[in-house]
Amino acid sequence: MTGMVKYIKPGPGQESVWSYPRPPRVDPSGRLVEVHFAGEKIAATRNAKRVLETSHPPVYYIPPQDILSGSLIRSHRTSWCEFKGGARYHDVRVGDRIAPAAAWSYPDPDPGFESIKDYVALLSGAALLWWLAALVYARIAEEPGETAGGGNAFVKAFESLALLGRDRPFRRFVVTRALLISSALVAPYYVSLAQRSSGGSTSTLGMLILAGGLASSVSAPTWGRMADRSSRRV
Repeated sequence: MTGMVKYIKPGPGQESVWSYPRPPRVDPSGRLVEVHFAGEKIAATRNAKRVLETSHPPVYYIPPQDILSGSLIRSHRTSWCEFKGGARYHDVRVGDRIAPAAAWSYPDPDPGFESIKDYVALLSGAALLWWLAALVYARIAEEPGETAGGGNAFVKAFESLALLGRDRPFRRFVVTRALLISSALVAPYYVSLAQRSSGGSTSTLGMLILAGGLASSVSAPTWGRMADRSSRRV
């Protein structure tokens, strides 16, 4: 039947996520589990715990003593799991490279999950699945539509880049938009740095909003006149 999902029976040595239980089950794992970030190994253990939940990939929780000292920084982010309880997040840092909220742990897990108390899970599995999905979608050939389409989306995108070399006004537009986007992304970065230095106070965010509103009010007339003048020349 069209639209039905076909169940694929696992082969020898394989597991099916649809065979995992709900609520989840915690299993000890004797396999070597390593985590690499920014070219450095930040964790290695044979004492990990696997949390198995229906339709979810296995999540490996690593003992804190098997994680490189100083590679985890306590984050202000938290979340709640209906089975395991409250989770605490950590930023992963190696040198000047930081992956925000890329690891989490349960400092006080609910009954049944005491064995993963303070164990840390890292988002390496999610990153692997993201790249796998990208490779799968890159191989999909689009069907031709009424006006355009067909072929590989990545190939078409790279072919369109030639327009940047031929069309000078378009090239200037793209460069300007890219610069504007990068400047817009600076503000959240400043807020994050200010929160860390001030112990997580939200007053910094309020001050940034007020400053941003004031700056927009002062600069809007100037940018408006310049935009109007530019549009008249098109």
